Amino acid sequence: MTDDLAAAFAGSCRGIVVAAAGCGKTELIAQAVAKYANGRQLVLTHTHAGVRALRDRLRRLGADPGTFRVDTIAGFALRYASAFPRISNCQVTRPKTEEDYLQVYDACARALSNRHVRDTVCNTYTGTYIDEYQDCTIRHHAIVKALADFLPCRAVGDPMQGIFDFADDPLADWNQDVLGYFVCLGELTTPFRWTKTNPALGEWLGGVRDKLVSGCSIDLDGYWKQLPDTRTRIAAQVAECKRALSLKDGAVVVIRKWDKQMFAIGKMLKGTFACMEEVECRALAIVCGRLDEAIPGQRPAILLDFARQCMTSVPAAFKTLENCLIAGKAPSPKFLAAYPGLCRSLAYSASTETPAAIISVLSEIAMLRDVSFHRKELYFELRNVGINFDPDLDESLQATAWRIRESTRRAGRRLPRLLISRTVLIKGLEFEHALIPDADDFDNAKDFYVAVTRASKTLCVLSNKRYISRAKPNAANFYDV
Repeated sequence: MTDDLAAAFAGSCRGIVVAAAGCGKTELIAQAVAKYANGRQLVLTHTHAGVRALRDRLRRLGADPGTFRVDTIAGFALRYASAFPRISNCQVTRPKTEEDYLQVYDACARALSNRHVRDTVCNTYTGTYIDEYQDCTIRHHAIVKALADFLPCRAVGDPMQGIFDFADDPLADWNQDVLGYFVCLGELTTPFRWTKTNPALGEWLGGVRDKLVSGCSIDLDGYWKQLPDTRTRIAAQVAECKRALSLKDGAVVVIRKWDKQMFAIGKMLKGTFACMEEVECRALAIVCGRLDEAIPGQRPAILLDFARQCMTSVPAAFKTLENCLIAGKAPSPKFLAAYPGLCRSLAYSASTETPAAIISVLSEIAMLRDVSFHRKELYFELRNVGINFDPDLDESLQATAWRIRESTRRAGRRLPRLLISRTVLIKGLEFEHALIPDADDFDNAKDFYVAVTRASKTLCVLSNKRYISRAKPNAANFYDV
């Protein structure tokens, strides 16, 4: 990256730079703000993880903290929409759903069209930067355009990583909406992420991107293992994941396309790899909703069903209890003597709505012999709901779950070293090692590109064929520089 580009970026009124994965999008923004920006800059991104990454990079460059504010687009929108409720007509002060946030974005755009609100923003900031612009929806784009009407706005993005899909708020069209509004200042192509760890991988990934853009066939040689097209296919995938356990020099991620695939292989690996949950953790909200609506006598069955979802296998004691609940019978005296703690906790949960009963059941199940979890995050997050339930703050367990996950969203979560995840959950994250158990899962060029660019040291792709091809990305959602 040259100082000339950073200076031109900082000096532009409405400029955008395209950057491939690992080629310095965050660094470009940090350089422009730390070295060339005048006044206080507003830096916007999409996730709290992105906020932390930008802040860390700015600190490392010695940027004066008083010269910038880093925030999510959602956080910025909520702050200004709620600060001017009459102007914005904002009806949502604590958004919890995607629909709530759509209202907030519309309200913010309305507020930014008002002269008094614009004066307030201008008295606070002299310019704006937006990271990961390929993830901006139509509503995000409307907010940025409103800002750009009275502040310099610069953006970075990569249309090859635009993999999110929102039915009610689609991504901004890269050619028409983005490049039709911003001036493209250039493209970053140097693979900095791999310079010190694996230069050959970085160079190969640059070629992969070019081939995906043009729709050409990709040679996986050097990063490929053949996947048998037989009954042993799943066994081969599991075996390769187990071989990855020997990689001790950093984090290992196994990348699947769909939830069901992720949970299935997590079960087969007996919990050695943990399955990553979405930040919103809808599964947690669902079980909390079931517990909220249940009468106490129904709670044991709900908790046992929930635990089953998270376990790699169901122990015999667990099955015995489930059968007793179904039949409406008490466990045998012999069983009661063998598992007194678990039986007491289930009886307790059947007689009270106290969150302590949930904690007790989940703790007892976790202590059963030979129990392992592939959905550890989900399982222990429900226990956290019981621990953190506060009747003065929360009207329900669902409200507690939302509060906990919102805190997680802001503070971030420490990911396990051995992880199974999906592209939409790990886009923007970096791991030392990545394993793709079946390249055929990723029939979309953008999904495939995001998957293969997550590893900084080693990449292993399993596929039937060494040469694979992906359809050229839709021109409407790509770019022409």
